[in-house]
Amino acid sequence: MAGRVALHLPAPAPATVTPEAARCFRSLAHLQKEEALTLWSGGWSGAPGAFLLSRELEEELLRADRNEEALGLAQLFPLPPEMFFLRGLSPPQAEELSKRTGTALCGGYRQQPRPGGVAPLWFFTGSRWVWRPSLVLDAEPPLAESFPSGSGEAGLPLIHLLIGPDASPDGLPAPDRIVQTLLPFLDHVLPENLSKGLPSENVAPKAPEPAPRTEGTGSDPGKDGLLPPFFADPLPLSTPRDFSLAAGTATPWRTSPDQRPRHPDKVLRTLSPYRETLRPAGKTGSIPPQHLPPGDFQSTTEGHLMMEEDSLTFKFASGRLAGIAWGKNTPEAGLTTVPRRAQGFFLDTTRRRPAVAYLQTRHAAWFSGESARGVEEIANLDCASGSLELHTSASLITGIPGLTLSFRARFPETLPEAPCSIRLFQIPLRYVSGSASTGDTSLSAEVITPDGGSLALNLSPKPGRITVAAWFLRIPISREQSLLIGTAEPGVRIATAFEIEIIRTPQGLLLAVEPIFRHDGILPQDLAGTSLAGTILLARGDTPLETLVIPSSEKTPLYRFSRTVPE
Repeated sequence: MAGRVALHLPAPAPATVTPEAARCFRSLAHLQKEEALTLWSGGWSGAPGAFLLSRELEEELLRADRNEEALGLAQLFPLPPEMFFLRGLSPPQAEELSKRTGTALCGGYRQQPRPGGVAPLWFFTGSRWVWRPSLVLDAEPPLAESFPSGSGEAGLPLIHLLIGPDASPDGLPAPDRIVQTLLPFLDHVLPENLSKGLPSENVAPKAPEPAPRTEGTGSDPGKDGLLPPFFADPLPLSTPRDFSLAAGTATPWRTSPDQRPRHPDKVLRTLSPYRETLRPAGKTGSIPPQHLPPGDFQSTTEGHLMMEEDSLTFKFASGRLAGIAWGKNTPEAGLTTVPRRAQGFFLDTTRRRPAVAYLQTRHAAWFSGESARGVEEIANLDCASGSLELHTSASLITGIPGLTLSFRARFPETLPEAPCSIRLFQIPLRYVSGSASTGDTSLSAEVITPDGGSLALNLSPKPGRITVAAWFLRIPISREQSLLIGTAEPGVRIATAFEIEIIRTPQGLLLAVEPIFRHDGILPQDLAGTSLAGTILLARGDTPLETLVIPSSEKTPLYRFSRTVPE
């Protein structure tokens, strides 16, 4: 890689490219020609890579380079980008994309770096992973003061200048801002400092099979070959639009079991977290009709109910999932998840003593039919400024392993303006033994991606949470048995967000999974009045993956993943 300073820039939106901005790009172009500055492409839409299929990732690269707006980076600069740095890729995704397209890819950081800090930055190039120390700087002046003293010494880190959506204040176009910030800084470090030696490159050892390890500490990742389950960049990735809403907003533009989307450009437009000029107006999905079960309601239910499917028994309390047990005639007889109802709650974090409102059942009933039987629940969650409604339908369907859980959540027209925490359907699974020092070896969960790849995810047995994108999660319930939790979209494999949390309770540390919706902070106002819908599937951990794909011809009504935006 030429140069010591890397400008990490997404393809600009049309609204930001004024005549002054065009002159700014020309000011940077001569630095690129002189190899004083190397250009890294941040993609076209900024959509999180973990939610994109292979064809959509290719489209992201192509449009970032050249597009119909004539604003691709290869169209604005004399030399094309030397490196692509897409957001939130997993290591297998980066490897596959690089090998398929012949493009050098920057994976990212193990954890979100802080501006002004030095962290290992991973690259996949030449069929291997390497890393280089990188000094992360944002676009806030004075950049020159952030540059370390003794800048002429060899071995100093690569300078990673990130220009993202938050780098530009209102009223100042991003390209103008870039040059106004960069030029004084470049005068400080160029050209003499760049000629004193490039940062050292470190080759990562071959990652362990079957997936990269994700545990361990140390400042030198080249010694043990540790790669993260998903790469991080200096911009925050875990926003509601990026994670909890991603599957719902993109699905209407996807189709067919062969995983080839009809409209990859529309998927990218819809999943773009910050390019509002690319977001389609109006609805991104139709309002799901009231769910009609494949049979007749038999009776309302207020107590406990059990449904058996092969070697699993699903337990319900007042219409809501309240535990899963392994069968009586199997070697693992007696094994069960924590016998508690899935929990939804709203937490007002602004009070001295936080106020909690829990998901309350309004109506529950069981039903049966020729091909399916199950339980429905309608529940409400008070959110200070209104009531959120959650409608779930849990079904055992002939020919589909495990339990399907269709859901529809409707947000109130007015949302609270203060910080809060929301969980809609947090499923308690098991108590965690061990401690952070002794460890619990059974806490090595597995992330399964839509293309069938897998990533090891080692969970620390101490309070905390992690959000991942997955087609399915395989969560250990014991040292021998596990549970699969994933998406059940007919005819297509899609990734959505799952939050894995370890919670301190009076009984011990509890491992729980939230597969529908979670949020911490101020709710985005564009959620007001919207509806989310979809279907998840729970099955034994040893279920063959090919049987988890719901046939597109499935006649049992299941909510498809969608997000409805009010007119």
